[in-house]
Amino acid sequence: MERQLTEEEYRLRRLRHRRAVLRKKRRERRILLIVTGAALAGAIFLIALANGAFEKRSGENLLTIKEDGTIVYEEIEKTDSDPADVKKFVRSEIEAYNAKNGKNSIRLLRFDAGKGSIYLRTLYRDASVYSDFTGYDLFVGKANGARSAGYPADGSYICVRGGKKQEASADAFDSERVVAIREWGLTVSVPGQISAYSEDSDVTYQSSEKDRIKINKRSDGTPAGLTYIFYK
Repeated sequence: MERQLTEEEYRLRRLRHRRAVLRKKRRERRILLIVTGAALAGAIFLIALANGAFEKRSGENLLTIKEDGTIVYEEIEKTDSDPADVKKFVRSEIEAYNAKNGKNSIRLLRFDAGKGSIYLRTLYRDASVYSDFTGYDLFVGKANGARSAGYPADGSYICVRGGKKQEASADAFDSERVVAIREWGLTVSVPGQISAYSEDSDVTYQSSEKDRIKINKRSDGTPAGLTYIFYK
């Protein structure tokens, strides 16, 4: 026959049971806090990711030509205007253009405002859309088609491999691709290896990360001329 517990033994058993229940509840609360914290951190990360917080951002005006023909332009402008007004204006201009020329012809990918400056990253469907919207000449295509498109590419070029000067026309680069741009104050990045570019004191070659050509703003204020970039 099982021995009957004394009152003190019952009290100790109940006390141990309460302590076990409390420990279990504490563990459950800790697990809940950990899970909730992880979910909150994940949500914050996804929101930041969606807003481009971890994207590499150019520190200069950068025009990037993608392999699929789309154009990404990162622009940094100093302004005293209200950033909200600037963003509203940019969006309205893009929406008006897309309404006439097709949905997603232009997309505003990112807009940030800092002290006295704004940063925009804009995606254009192709070079013709970029030219039409901005008013700056931009041609991207085969070198042998540049002349028929109105870009004869006659002039003096610097060959990147070896740094030699070479008098040439588009015919000398028939097997390559070419960018023709009439704009200054920006850097151009192409989806390939640059072989030659226009000889000009305001045009410089950069190879720190990818092949890029920087077209400096002219100090005398004269309009930008055509710059040609040949690449493979």
